[in-house]
Amino acid sequence: MKIKNINRAINNYRESFGDELSDLLIDLFVAVTGLEYELDWKPNADAVAQVLRDGSYALAYEEPVVDSEWLKHATRMLFEAIDDNAEKLDWSAFDKVDFSHALTKDDATLKDLAEHLELSDENLDEQIIKNRFYLAYSQALAVFGEAVHNKLAAIIEEVDFLNPTFCPVCGSQAALAIQTEGSLSEGSPKMLWCSTCHFKWRYSRVKCEVCGNTNQHQLHYLYDSADAAHKIHICEKCGSAFPVYDEGKLTIMSKPEIEEFVLMGTMDKILSQDIDIEELFGQEMPDLSGVFTLKDEEQD
Repeated sequence: MKIKNINRAINNYRESFGDELSDLLIDLFVAVTGLEYELDWKPNADAVAQVLRDGSYALAYEEPVVDSEWLKHATRMLFEAIDDNAEKLDWSAFDKVDFSHALTKDDATLKDLAEHLELSDENLDEQIIKNRFYLAYSQALAVFGEAVHNKLAAIIEEVDFLNPTFCPVCGSQAALAIQTEGSLSEGSPKMLWCSTCHFKWRYSRVKCEVCGNTNQHQLHYLYDSADAAHKIHICEKCGSAFPVYDEGKLTIMSKPEIEEFVLMGTMDKILSQDIDIEELFGQEMPDLSGVFTLKDEEQD
């Protein structure tokens, strides 16, 4: 995404984000455009295809290892774009962590990294600093993840497998869903997106993104009537609430990394209303007119 489009997309949400978060995200995502990972790795196409057919994910067969020095440099570069305290972080933490499974065991790797990360200034707000560090690290890792999924995309595309709720590349659970532009008759799919490696894969429109439930009478969209582009997909069966955005209803071109932050606000705004899901879809329907809009799942 071009820098001018990043600015437009984030500034479009400035009122809801606030100036501090808007400026931080612009600085972060503009800095990300300056990163690139050259991956010298050739996956075994037959083996990858087989693990996908077996119901697993591509990197379950073989996972390339990220260059820890590159990851440290990239994380520091992104952190410096959003915070002035890089010199007060102990960057040697990267030398004490095993990054062999940085994508497939991203939570465990980050937890290990956090345990070694130290601040040299006790006057700083440790939680804010670490949150910004985690944000910089996750975006740096995603650049590596994109290099990996670019090597695998053609193989995955050729495999006929059931649309999984987890990423076909790294196995992470989907972070959000995207309703693509176009009508159902034109075959416009719903896509799931992975925040770890930024891979997108096709998914059934009438299917829970968490448990795979396909009973359309138990699937519903809930959204603020003032913003039909950002929704929560409710599943009565598992009780999940999953973030979704509709590309066709966005007022400006954006990308999943930005929409993820928008949807965090959408989830918080709607779910903070203390809506009882069982009551909402039971016999007694609360009056949400003018506040939230309820829409039953559409047929494929």
